[in-house]
Amino acid sequence: MRCKTCSSEMSLPQHPLGSKEYIPKSPREGVLSSSNIPDIRKNILDAQNILKVYDKEIRRLMSMAGHLRERIEETSFLLSPIRRLPDEILAEIFENSMPCGTVFSCPKRPPPSFLTVCVRWRTVALSTPRIWQSITLDFGGVPRIHPHQNLEVLDHHLSKLSKSSPLNVNIHCTRLKSSCTEIFSAHVDSLAEQSYRWVSLSLTSSWSLTERLDTIGNFPSLRVLHLSNSVPSSTISLILKRSPVLTHLSISSLPEEAGPFVALSNVTHLELLVSQDPTVFNVLDKCPKLITVLFNLQHCCDNFDEQVAALSSHPRHIPSIKHIKIRVPRTSDGETDYYLLPSLLSSLHLPSLVSVTLNSSLGTKPFVRQEIFRAFGDFSKKSCAPTSLTLDRLRISDEETVSLLQLIPALTKLTIHERTSNISDADRQLIISRRFLQCLNSYDLEHVAQTTLTARRPLLPKLKHLSLTVLGETFLEEGYQDLAKLFVSAMSSRWIPVHDWKQDYGVECLC
Repeated sequence: MRCKTCSSEMSLPQHPLGSKEYIPKSPREGVLSSSNIPDIRKNILDAQNILKVYDKEIRRLMSMAGHLRERIEETSFLLSPIRRLPDEILAEIFENSMPCGTVFSCPKRPPPSFLTVCVRWRTVALSTPRIWQSITLDFGGVPRIHPHQNLEVLDHHLSKLSKSSPLNVNIHCTRLKSSCTEIFSAHVDSLAEQSYRWVSLSLTSSWSLTERLDTIGNFPSLRVLHLSNSVPSSTISLILKRSPVLTHLSISSLPEEAGPFVALSNVTHLELLVSQDPTVFNVLDKCPKLITVLFNLQHCCDNFDEQVAALSSHPRHIPSIKHIKIRVPRTSDGETDYYLLPSLLSSLHLPSLVSVTLNSSLGTKPFVRQEIFRAFGDFSKKSCAPTSLTLDRLRISDEETVSLLQLIPALTKLTIHERTSNISDADRQLIISRRFLQCLNSYDLEHVAQTTLTARRPLLPKLKHLSLTVLGETFLEEGYQDLAKLFVSAMSSRWIPVHDWKQDYGVECLC
Protein backbone atom coordinates (compact mmCIF):
# COMPACT_ATOMS: atom_id res chain seq x y z
CA MET A 1 0.00 0.00 0.00
CA ARG A 2 1.23 3.50 -0.85
CA CYS A 3 1.17 6.58 1.35
CA LYS A 4 -1.51 9.06 0.24
CA THR A 5 0.88 12.00 0.73
CA CYS A 6 4.22 10.76 -0.62
CA SER A 7 3.05 7.73 -2.65
CA SER A 8 5.69 5.54 -0.98
CA GLU A 9 5.02 2.00 0.09
CA MET A 10 3.51 1.74 3.55
CA SER A 11 2.24 -1.13 5.64
CA LEU A 12 -0.39 -1.27 8.30
CA PRO A 13 0.76 -2.27 11.80
CA GLN A 14 0.57 -5.95 12.68
CA HIS A 15 -1.66 -6.84 15.57
CA PRO A 16 0.00 -8.66 18.53
CA LEU A 17 -2.49 -11.46 18.80
CA GLY A 18 -0.94 -13.66 16.17
CA SER A 19 -2.67 -16.69 14.77
CA LYS A 20 -4.60 -19.25 16.72
CA GLU A 21 -1.62 -21.60 16.74
CA TYR A 22 0.61 -19.07 18.58
CA ILE A 23 -1.82 -18.23 21.34
CA PRO A 24 -0.40 -19.87 24.48
CA LYS A 25 -2.17 -23.06 25.14
CA SER A 26 -1.99 -22.65 28.88
CA PRO A 27 -4.53 -19.83 29.07
CA ARG A 28 -6.78 -21.71 26.67
CA GLU A 29 -6.56 -25.19 28.09
CA GLY A 30 -5.39 -24.75 31.65
CA VAL A 31 -6.10 -22.54 34.60
CA LEU A 32 -5.53 -18.82 33.93
CA SER A 33 -2.62 -17.62 36.03
CA SER A 34 -2.46 -14.10 37.44
CA SER A 35 0.87 -13.51 35.72
CA ASN A 36 -0.70 -13.88 32.26
CA ILE A 37 -3.58 -11.45 32.78
CA PRO A 38 -1.65 -8.15 32.26
CA ASP A 39 -0.03 -9.44 29.09
CA ILE A 40 -3.32 -10.62 27.63
CA ARG A 41 -5.04 -7.34 28.48
CA LYS A 42 -2.20 -5.37 26.90
CA ASN A 43 -2.38 -7.46 23.72
CA ILE A 44 -6.15 -6.94 23.48
CA LEU A 45 -5.82 -3.16 24.02
CA ASP A 46 -3.07 -2.94 21.42
CA ALA A 47 -5.18 -4.94 18.96
CA GLN A 48 -8.19 -2.67 19.56
CA ASN A 49 -6.06 0.40 18.84
CA ILE A 50 -4.74 -1.23 15.70
CA LEU A 51 -8.33 -2.10 14.72
CA LYS A 52 -9.19 1.60 14.90
CA VAL A 53 -6.33 2.27 12.49
CA TYR A 54 -7.71 -0.42 10.19
CA ASP A 55 -11.23 1.09 10.38
CA LYS A 56 -9.87 4.56 9.61
CA GLU A 57 -7.98 3.22 6.60
CA ILE A 58 -11.07 1.33 5.42
CA ARG A 59 -13.14 4.53 5.60
CA ARG A 60 -10.45 6.34 3.63
CA LEU A 61 -10.39 3.60 1.00
CA MET A 62 -14.19 3.51 0.81
CA SER A 63 -14.21 7.26 0.23
CA MET A 64 -11.59 6.88 -2.49
CA ALA A 65 -13.60 4.02 -4.01
CA GLY A 66 -16.74 6.19 -3.99
CA HIS A 67 -14.94 9.03 -5.74
CA LEU A 68 -13.48 6.57 -8.22
CA ARG A 69 -16.92 5.13 -8.98
CA GLU A 70 -18.21 8.65 -9.66
CA ARG A 71 -15.27 9.34 -11.97
CA ILE A 72 -15.87 6.03 -13.77
CA GLU A 73 -19.55 6.91 -14.24
CA GLU A 74 -18.72 10.41 -15.44
CA THR A 75 -16.07 9.10 -17.81
CA SER A 76 -18.51 6.51 -19.17
CA PHE A 77 -20.62 9.37 -20.48
CA LEU A 78 -17.80 10.07 -22.91
CA LEU A 79 -18.80 6.84 -24.67
CA SER A 80 -22.44 7.96 -25.04
CA PRO A 81 -23.70 7.38 -28.62
CA ILE A 82 -24.77 11.02 -28.92
CA ARG A 83 -21.12 12.09 -28.53
CA ARG A 84 -20.33 10.13 -31.69
CA LEU A 85 -22.72 12.17 -33.76
CA PRO A 86 -20.93 14.43 -36.23
CA ASP A 87 -21.52 18.15 -36.00
CA GLU A 88 -23.72 18.09 -39.12
CA ILE A 89 -26.19 15.64 -37.54
CA LEU A 90 -26.24 17.58 -34.27
CA ALA A 91 -27.02 20.76 -36.18
CA GLU A 92 -29.90 19.03 -37.96
CA ILE A 93 -31.31 17.83 -34.62
CA PHE A 94 -31.11 21.35 -33.21
CA GLU A 95 -32.84 22.72 -36.30
CA ASN A 96 -35.70 20.19 -36.05
CA SER A 97 -36.15 20.96 -32.35
CA MET A 98 -37.26 24.48 -33.29
CA PRO A 99 -40.27 23.97 -35.64
CA CYS A 100 -41.20 27.66 -35.42
CA GLY A 101 -37.62 28.83 -35.54
CA THR A 102 -36.52 31.54 -33.17
CA VAL A 103 -39.61 33.24 -31.76
CA PHE A 104 -39.49 36.95 -30.99
CA SER A 105 -42.47 37.87 -28.87
CA CYS A 106 -43.33 39.65 -25.69
CA PRO A 107 -42.71 38.78 -22.98
CA LYS A 108 -39.20 37.67 -23.84
CA ARG A 109 -38.70 33.94 -24.27
CA PRO A 110 -35.74 31.94 -22.93
CA PRO A 111 -33.03 30.81 -25.37
CA PRO A 112 -33.09 27.24 -26.74
CA SER A 113 -32.08 24.69 -24.11
CA PHE A 114 -29.43 23.03 -26.30
CA LEU A 115 -27.29 26.16 -25.92
CA THR A 116 -26.76 25.35 -22.23
CA VAL A 117 -25.90 21.63 -22.37
CA CYS A 118 -22.16 21.74 -23.09
CA VAL A 119 -19.50 23.79 -24.82
CA ARG A 120 -19.52 21.60 -27.93
CA TRP A 121 -23.28 21.85 -28.42
CA ARG A 122 -23.21 25.59 -27.97
CA THR A 123 -20.30 25.94 -30.40
CA VAL A 124 -22.04 23.79 -33.03
CA ALA A 125 -25.30 25.72 -32.66
CA LEU A 126 -23.76 29.17 -32.82
CA SER A 127 -21.59 28.28 -35.81
CA THR A 128 -24.42 26.78 -37.93
CA PRO A 129 -26.43 29.59 -39.57
CA ARG A 130 -29.20 27.37 -40.93
CA ILE A 131 -30.39 26.63 -37.37
CA TRP A 132 -31.28 30.31 -37.10
CA GLN A 133 -32.75 30.86 -40.55
CA SER A 134 -36.39 30.60 -39.34
CA ILE A 135 -37.73 33.65 -37.51
CA THR A 136 -41.20 34.15 -36.04
CA LEU A 137 -42.62 37.47 -34.90
CA ASP A 138 -45.49 36.48 -32.62
CA PHE A 139 -47.52 39.48 -31.51
CA GLY A 140 -50.86 37.69 -31.68
CA GLY A 141 -53.40 36.68 -29.08
CA VAL A 142 -55.04 38.71 -26.33
CA PRO A 143 -54.03 42.38 -26.30
CA ARG A 144 -51.37 42.99 -23.70
CA ILE A 145 -48.49 45.26 -22.83
CA HIS A 146 -45.20 44.20 -24.42
CA PRO A 147 -42.37 45.36 -22.14
CA HIS A 148 -39.50 43.59 -23.97
CA GLN A 149 -38.56 45.01 -27.33
CA ASN A 150 -35.82 42.46 -28.17
CA LEU A 151 -34.59 44.64 -31.03
CA GLU A 152 -30.93 44.19 -30.14
CA VAL A 153 -31.46 40.42 -29.95
CA LEU A 154 -33.18 40.41 -33.34
CA ASP A 155 -30.41 42.46 -34.94
CA HIS A 156 -27.80 40.12 -33.44
CA HIS A 157 -29.76 37.15 -34.74
CA LEU A 158 -29.89 38.56 -38.27
CA SER A 159 -26.27 39.68 -38.46
CA LYS A 160 -24.36 37.17 -36.32
CA LEU A 161 -26.35 33.95 -35.99
CA SER A 162 -28.13 33.50 -39.32
CA LYS A 163 -25.36 35.44 -41.08
CA SER A 164 -26.07 35.34 -44.83
CA SER A 165 -28.24 32.20 -44.89
CA PRO A 166 -31.76 32.30 -46.43
CA LEU A 167 -34.55 33.32 -44.06
CA ASN A 168 -37.93 31.73 -43.37
CA VAL A 169 -40.09 34.51 -41.93
CA ASN A 170 -43.34 34.04 -40.03
CA ILE A 171 -45.22 37.19 -38.96
CA HIS A 172 -48.22 36.64 -36.68
CA CYS A 173 -50.04 39.75 -35.54
CA THR A 174 -53.79 39.82 -34.96
CA ARG A 175 -54.55 42.52 -32.40
CA LEU A 176 -52.23 45.20 -31.12
CA LYS A 177 -52.53 47.84 -28.44
CA SER A 178 -51.40 51.28 -29.49
CA SER A 179 -48.43 50.94 -27.14
CA CYS A 180 -47.28 47.84 -29.04
CA THR A 181 -47.55 49.22 -32.57
CA GLU A 182 -44.20 50.96 -32.46
CA ILE A 183 -42.45 47.87 -31.13
CA PHE A 184 -43.98 45.61 -33.78
CA SER A 185 -43.15 48.08 -36.55
CA ALA A 186 -39.53 48.22 -35.44
CA HIS A 187 -39.29 44.42 -35.62
CA VAL A 188 -40.79 44.38 -39.13
CA ASP A 189 -38.41 47.13 -40.25
CA SER A 190 -35.41 45.12 -39.05
CA LEU A 191 -36.60 42.09 -40.99
CA ALA A 192 -37.42 44.17 -44.07
CA GLU A 193 -33.80 45.26 -44.30
CA GLN A 194 -32.95 41.60 -44.94
CA SER A 195 -35.80 40.96 -47.42
CA TYR A 196 -33.35 39.93 -50.14
CA ARG A 197 -32.70 36.81 -48.01
CA TRP A 198 -36.35 35.83 -47.56
CA VAL A 199 -37.16 32.47 -49.17
CA SER A 200 -40.36 31.81 -47.22
CA LEU A 201 -42.97 34.17 -45.77
CA SER A 202 -46.01 33.24 -43.69
CA LEU A 203 -48.24 36.18 -42.85
CA THR A 204 -51.15 36.23 -40.41
CA SER A 205 -52.01 39.84 -39.79
CA SER A 206 -55.13 41.97 -39.92
CA TRP A 207 -52.88 44.98 -39.46
CA SER A 208 -51.82 46.39 -42.81
CA LEU A 209 -48.12 46.00 -43.54
CA THR A 210 -48.34 47.73 -46.91
CA GLU A 211 -46.60 50.86 -45.70
CA ARG A 212 -43.79 48.86 -44.09
CA LEU A 213 -43.33 46.46 -47.00
CA ASP A 214 -43.60 49.23 -49.58
CA THR A 215 -40.04 50.22 -48.71
CA ILE A 216 -38.92 46.86 -50.14
CA GLY A 217 -38.25 47.10 -53.84
CA ASN A 218 -38.39 43.36 -54.50
CA PHE A 219 -38.42 39.91 -52.93
CA PRO A 220 -35.83 38.35 -55.24
CA SER A 221 -35.53 35.01 -53.41
CA LEU A 222 -39.07 34.49 -52.09
CA ARG A 223 -40.33 31.04 -53.18
CA VAL A 224 -42.91 30.12 -50.53
CA LEU A 225 -45.74 32.45 -49.50
CA HIS A 226 -48.57 31.70 -47.06
CA LEU A 227 -51.23 34.38 -46.60
CA SER A 228 -54.07 33.95 -44.12
CA ASN A 229 -57.60 35.20 -44.76
CA SER A 230 -56.99 38.18 -42.46
CA VAL A 231 -54.26 39.74 -44.61
CA PRO A 232 -55.47 42.98 -46.26
CA SER A 233 -55.81 43.05 -50.04
CA SER A 234 -53.25 45.84 -50.42
CA THR A 235 -50.58 43.76 -48.69
CA ILE A 236 -51.33 40.71 -50.86
CA SER A 237 -51.12 42.77 -54.03
CA LEU A 238 -47.80 44.34 -53.07
CA ILE A 239 -46.14 40.99 -52.31
CA LEU A 240 -47.44 39.23 -55.44
CA LYS A 241 -46.19 42.01 -57.69
CA ARG A 242 -42.68 41.86 -56.23
CA SER A 243 -42.02 38.10 -56.01
CA PRO A 244 -40.70 36.98 -59.40
CA VAL A 245 -39.56 33.45 -58.40
CA LEU A 246 -42.53 32.38 -56.25
CA THR A 247 -43.35 28.65 -56.63
CA HIS A 248 -45.48 27.78 -53.56
CA LEU A 249 -48.51 29.90 -52.69
CA SER A 250 -51.24 29.63 -50.06
CA ILE A 251 -53.96 32.25 -50.48
CA SER A 252 -57.59 32.88 -49.54
CA SER A 253 -58.50 35.79 -51.82
CA LEU A 254 -57.40 37.65 -54.90
CA PRO A 255 -56.51 41.31 -54.41
CA GLU A 256 -59.15 43.79 -55.49
CA GLU A 257 -56.50 45.60 -57.48
CA ALA A 258 -55.99 44.17 -60.93
CA GLY A 259 -52.71 42.45 -61.85
CA PRO A 260 -50.62 41.53 -63.57
CA PHE A 261 -49.12 39.48 -60.76
CA VAL A 262 -45.82 38.21 -62.04
CA ALA A 263 -45.54 35.80 -59.11
CA LEU A 264 -48.47 33.65 -60.26
CA SER A 265 -46.86 32.72 -63.56
CA ASN A 266 -44.28 30.47 -61.86
CA VAL A 267 -46.42 28.92 -59.11
CA THR A 268 -46.32 25.11 -59.17
CA HIS A 269 -47.84 24.35 -55.74
CA LEU A 270 -51.03 26.14 -54.72
CA GLU A 271 -53.21 26.03 -51.60
CA LEU A 272 -56.61 27.69 -51.87
CA LEU A 273 -58.23 28.61 -48.54
CA VAL A 274 -61.86 28.66 -49.60
CA SER A 275 -63.88 30.55 -47.00
CA GLN A 276 -64.97 34.17 -47.45
CA ASP A 277 -63.95 35.05 -51.01
CA PRO A 278 -65.46 32.81 -53.72
CA THR A 279 -63.34 34.49 -56.40
CA VAL A 280 -60.28 32.74 -54.99
CA PHE A 281 -60.93 29.94 -57.50
CA ASN A 282 -59.89 32.36 -60.24
CA VAL A 283 -56.31 31.95 -59.07
CA LEU A 284 -56.37 28.60 -60.87
CA ASP A 285 -56.70 30.38 -64.21
CA LYS A 286 -53.69 32.59 -63.53
CA CYS A 287 -51.16 29.83 -62.71
CA PRO A 288 -50.19 28.07 -65.96
CA LYS A 289 -47.52 25.87 -64.36
CA LEU A 290 -49.55 24.32 -61.56
CA ILE A 291 -48.60 20.78 -60.55
CA THR A 292 -50.11 20.36 -57.08
CA VAL A 293 -53.25 22.00 -55.67
CA LEU A 294 -54.71 21.80 -52.16
CA PHE A 295 -58.34 22.87 -51.83
CA ASN A 296 -59.13 23.79 -48.22
CA LEU A 297 -62.93 23.90 -48.31
CA GLN A 298 -64.06 25.83 -45.26
CA HIS A 299 -67.75 26.06 -44.53
CA CYS A 300 -69.39 29.47 -44.86
CA CYS A 301 -73.18 29.76 -44.93
CA ASP A 302 -73.17 33.46 -45.76
CA ASN A 303 -71.83 33.13 -49.28
CA PHE A 304 -72.98 29.64 -50.27
CA ASP A 305 -74.53 30.81 -53.55
CA GLU A 306 -71.46 32.84 -54.50
CA GLN A 307 -69.10 29.93 -53.85
CA VAL A 308 -71.11 27.48 -55.93
CA ALA A 309 -71.57 30.07 -58.68
CA ALA A 310 -67.83 30.71 -58.80
CA LEU A 311 -67.21 27.00 -59.28
CA SER A 312 -69.98 26.52 -61.82
CA SER A 313 -69.22 29.61 -63.90
CA HIS A 314 -67.04 27.70 -66.34
CA PRO A 315 -65.20 24.35 -66.42
CA ARG A 316 -61.51 24.67 -65.74
CA HIS A 317 -59.31 22.69 -68.10
CA ILE A 318 -55.86 22.61 -66.49
CA PRO A 319 -53.53 20.11 -68.16
CA SER A 320 -50.53 20.79 -65.90
CA ILE A 321 -52.08 19.63 -62.60
CA LYS A 322 -50.96 16.16 -61.50
CA HIS A 323 -51.88 16.08 -57.82
CA ILE A 324 -54.88 17.44 -55.92
CA LYS A 325 -55.74 17.32 -52.23
CA ILE A 326 -59.18 18.24 -50.94
CA ARG A 327 -59.49 19.00 -47.23
CA VAL A 328 -62.65 19.68 -45.27
CA PRO A 329 -61.53 21.04 -41.88
CA ARG A 330 -63.43 21.22 -38.62
CA THR A 331 -65.60 24.30 -38.24
CA SER A 332 -66.97 26.12 -35.25
CA ASP A 333 -70.65 25.45 -35.88
CA GLY A 334 -70.19 21.68 -36.30
CA GLU A 335 -72.69 21.60 -39.19
CA THR A 336 -70.37 21.52 -42.15
CA ASP A 337 -71.99 20.29 -45.32
CA TYR A 338 -69.96 19.07 -48.24
CA TYR A 339 -71.85 21.02 -50.88
CA LEU A 340 -68.62 22.45 -52.29
CA LEU A 341 -67.00 19.08 -52.94
CA PRO A 342 -69.31 17.90 -55.75
CA SER A 343 -69.36 21.40 -57.25
CA LEU A 344 -65.57 21.50 -57.18
CA LEU A 345 -65.20 18.09 -58.82
CA SER A 346 -67.71 19.01 -61.51
CA SER A 347 -65.79 22.17 -62.38
CA LEU A 348 -62.40 20.53 -62.97
CA HIS A 349 -61.00 18.83 -66.05
CA LEU A 350 -57.50 17.56 -65.30
CA PRO A 351 -56.17 15.36 -68.11
CA SER A 352 -52.76 14.81 -66.44
CA LEU A 353 -54.05 13.95 -62.97
CA VAL A 354 -52.09 11.26 -61.11
CA SER A 355 -53.13 11.39 -57.45
CA VAL A 356 -56.09 12.47 -55.32
CA THR A 357 -56.14 12.94 -51.53
CA LEU A 358 -59.37 13.38 -49.56
CA ASN A 359 -58.88 14.62 -46.01
CA SER A 360 -61.25 15.60 -43.22
CA SER A 361 -60.72 16.36 -39.54
CA LEU A 362 -64.47 16.43 -38.97
CA GLY A 363 -65.96 13.57 -37.00
CA THR A 364 -69.58 14.60 -36.51
CA LYS A 365 -70.80 14.26 -40.09
CA PRO A 366 -70.26 11.61 -42.78
CA PHE A 367 -67.86 12.68 -45.47
CA VAL A 368 -69.80 11.56 -48.53
CA ARG A 369 -73.24 12.14 -49.96
CA GLN A 370 -74.81 10.54 -53.00
CA GLU A 371 -74.10 13.51 -55.29
CA ILE A 372 -70.42 13.21 -54.43
CA PHE A 373 -70.35 9.72 -55.94
CA ARG A 374 -71.89 11.02 -59.14
CA ALA A 375 -69.52 13.98 -59.24
CA PHE A 376 -66.49 11.80 -58.55
CA GLY A 377 -67.53 9.33 -61.23
CA ASP A 378 -67.97 12.10 -63.80
CA PHE A 379 -64.70 13.67 -62.67
CA SER A 380 -62.82 10.39 -63.19
CA LYS A 381 -64.28 9.98 -66.67
CA LYS A 382 -63.47 13.45 -68.00
CA SER A 383 -60.09 13.71 -66.25
CA CYS A 384 -57.22 11.31 -66.56
CA ALA A 385 -58.08 8.41 -64.25
CA PRO A 386 -55.89 8.88 -61.14
CA THR A 387 -53.58 6.04 -60.22
CA SER A 388 -53.11 7.05 -56.57
CA LEU A 389 -55.78 7.73 -53.93
CA THR A 390 -55.42 8.66 -50.25
CA LEU A 391 -58.37 8.63 -47.84
CA ASP A 392 -57.19 10.47 -44.74
CA ARG A 393 -59.30 10.33 -41.54
CA LEU A 394 -62.64 10.33 -43.35
CA ARG A 395 -65.86 9.43 -41.59
CA ILE A 396 -66.96 7.06 -44.31
CA SER A 397 -68.47 3.57 -44.19
CA ASP A 398 -66.91 0.48 -45.71
CA GLU A 399 -69.75 0.27 -48.26
CA GLU A 400 -69.15 3.86 -49.34
CA THR A 401 -65.41 3.19 -49.55
CA VAL A 402 -65.95 0.22 -51.87
CA SER A 403 -68.38 2.24 -54.00
CA LEU A 404 -65.85 5.05 -54.26
CA LEU A 405 -63.02 2.71 -55.25
CA GLN A 406 -65.15 1.05 -57.91
CA LEU A 407 -65.28 4.41 -59.70
CA ILE A 408 -61.49 4.40 -60.22
CA PRO A 409 -60.46 0.80 -61.08
CA ALA A 410 -57.13 1.97 -62.56
CA LEU A 411 -55.69 2.72 -59.10
CA THR A 412 -52.21 1.32 -58.54
CA LYS A 413 -51.64 2.93 -55.13
CA LEU A 414 -54.13 3.17 -52.26
CA THR A 415 -53.52 4.75 -48.85
CA ILE A 416 -56.15 4.71 -46.09
CA HIS A 417 -55.71 6.33 -42.69
CA GLU A 418 -58.61 5.52 -40.38
CA ARG A 419 -59.45 7.93 -37.60
CA THR A 420 -57.53 6.57 -34.62
CA SER A 421 -57.88 9.33 -32.01
CA ASN A 422 -60.61 11.39 -30.33
CA ILE A 423 -63.37 9.02 -31.36
CA SER A 424 -66.09 7.30 -29.36
CA ASP A 425 -67.51 3.85 -30.03
CA ALA A 426 -70.73 5.47 -31.28
CA ASP A 427 -68.90 7.58 -33.87
CA ARG A 428 -66.56 4.85 -34.97
CA GLN A 429 -66.83 3.55 -38.52
CA LEU A 430 -64.56 0.82 -39.79
CA ILE A 431 -63.21 1.28 -43.30
CA ILE A 432 -60.98 -1.79 -43.13
CA SER A 433 -63.91 -4.14 -42.53
CA ARG A 434 -64.98 -7.63 -43.57
CA ARG A 435 -66.72 -6.24 -46.64
CA PHE A 436 -63.66 -4.26 -47.73
CA LEU A 437 -61.25 -7.18 -47.24
CA GLN A 438 -63.55 -9.64 -49.01
CA CYS A 439 -63.85 -7.31 -52.00
CA LEU A 440 -60.07 -6.93 -52.09
CA ASN A 441 -59.47 -10.68 -51.94
CA SER A 442 -58.78 -12.30 -55.30
CA TYR A 443 -59.06 -15.88 -54.03
CA ASP A 444 -59.56 -17.87 -50.85
CA LEU A 445 -56.41 -19.67 -49.75
CA GLU A 446 -58.31 -22.20 -47.65
CA HIS A 447 -61.08 -23.29 -50.00
CA VAL A 448 -59.94 -22.62 -53.56
CA ALA A 449 -56.98 -24.03 -55.45
CA GLN A 450 -54.23 -21.50 -55.93
CA THR A 451 -54.56 -21.74 -59.70
CA THR A 452 -58.20 -20.63 -59.62
CA LEU A 453 -59.68 -17.17 -59.16
CA THR A 454 -62.97 -16.62 -57.42
CA ALA A 455 -65.89 -15.85 -59.71
CA ARG A 456 -65.95 -12.23 -58.51
CA ARG A 457 -63.28 -10.01 -59.98
CA PRO A 458 -61.38 -8.40 -57.08
CA LEU A 459 -61.58 -4.74 -56.23
CA LEU A 460 -58.77 -2.64 -57.75
CA PRO A 461 -57.15 -5.36 -59.89
CA LYS A 462 -54.22 -3.11 -60.87
CA LEU A 463 -53.29 -2.29 -57.27
CA LYS A 464 -49.54 -2.54 -56.56
CA HIS A 465 -49.06 -0.43 -53.42
CA LEU A 466 -51.32 -0.56 -50.35
CA SER A 467 -50.85 1.35 -47.08
CA LEU A 468 -53.35 1.03 -44.22
CA THR A 469 -53.39 2.79 -40.84
CA VAL A 470 -55.99 1.37 -38.45
CA LEU A 471 -56.74 1.33 -34.74
CA GLY A 472 -54.77 -1.66 -33.46
CA GLU A 473 -57.44 -2.60 -30.91
CA THR A 474 -59.87 -3.34 -33.75
CA PHE A 475 -58.36 -6.77 -34.41
CA LEU A 476 -58.56 -7.70 -30.71
CA GLU A 477 -62.14 -6.69 -29.93
CA GLU A 478 -64.88 -9.23 -29.46
CA GLY A 479 -66.63 -9.99 -32.72
CA TYR A 480 -63.72 -8.77 -34.87
CA GLN A 481 -61.15 -11.53 -34.30
CA ASP A 482 -61.69 -12.86 -37.82
CA LEU A 483 -60.51 -9.56 -39.33
CA ALA A 484 -56.87 -10.52 -38.87
CA LYS A 485 -57.46 -13.80 -40.70
CA LEU A 486 -59.35 -12.04 -43.51
CA PHE A 487 -56.58 -9.46 -43.77
CA VAL A 488 -53.88 -12.13 -44.12
CA SER A 489 -55.96 -13.96 -46.72
CA ALA A 490 -56.61 -10.80 -48.75
CA MET A 491 -52.98 -9.70 -48.69
CA SER A 492 -51.73 -13.18 -49.57
CA SER A 493 -54.11 -13.42 -52.50
CA ARG A 494 -52.74 -10.16 -53.91
CA TRP A 495 -49.15 -10.68 -52.89
CA ILE A 496 -48.44 -14.16 -54.28
CA PRO A 497 -50.50 -14.41 -57.47
CA VAL A 498 -50.05 -17.05 -60.12
CA HIS A 499 -48.00 -15.72 -63.04
CA ASP A 500 -50.81 -16.07 -65.58
CA TRP A 501 -53.32 -14.08 -63.55
CA LYS A 502 -51.99 -10.74 -64.71
CA GLN A 503 -52.28 -11.81 -68.33
CA ASP A 504 -55.63 -13.62 -68.01
CA TYR A 505 -57.41 -11.50 -65.41
CA GLY A 506 -55.38 -8.29 -65.13
CA VAL A 507 -54.62 -8.80 -61.42
CA GLU A 508 -51.37 -7.15 -60.38
CA CYS A 509 -49.13 -8.29 -57.54
CA LEU A 510 -48.75 -6.08 -54.47
CA CYS A 511 -45.20 -4.84 -54.06
